[in-house]
Amino acid sequence: MSDKKHDRLFVALFETYVAQNLLSILNSRRQDAVLYFWSIKGRNAVDFVIEPGRSCMALELKAADRWLEKDFAGLNAFLKATPHCKAAILCHNGEEAVKLGERLWVLPISLILSGYKTKGNALSSPQVVSPVFASCKISSSGMAVILLSRAYF
Repeated sequence: MSDKKHDRLFVALFETYVAQNLLSILNSRRQDAVLYFWSIKGRNAVDFVIEPGRSCMALELKAADRWLEKDFAGLNAFLKATPHCKAAILCHNGEEAVKLGERLWVLPISLILSGYKTKGNALSSPQVVSPVFASCKISSSGMAVILLSRAYF
């Protein structure tokens, strides 16, 4: 299998894995939430939108452990088109957590799915993240989506 086909297969499997985990978490803790994909005219897309009620949260996945400015195109378009979006998060396979704007974050996928379990301590820095995310480090469930939904929705 060529590298390009292998990369596409990996990305598809990664997105499926995250979707299954998000659905499981939401079904057990936020049954009112709807999970869907967002796209506008084939130019911009967001992998997952979580919408419990009138607010929502957008998640864009990156299988890599770092990101580029162009990776935010879909999230920025979604934020512009969706004023009721409370948080837009670029999820990656690295360890760094960064708040880039009032509603724009870069977070490890490990935080989103199962808690912050990395060697780094980026989440304890108050200038980097809000208290909502800082509490994820000590949360028994460690589930950032649930903490976000409690804080924002």
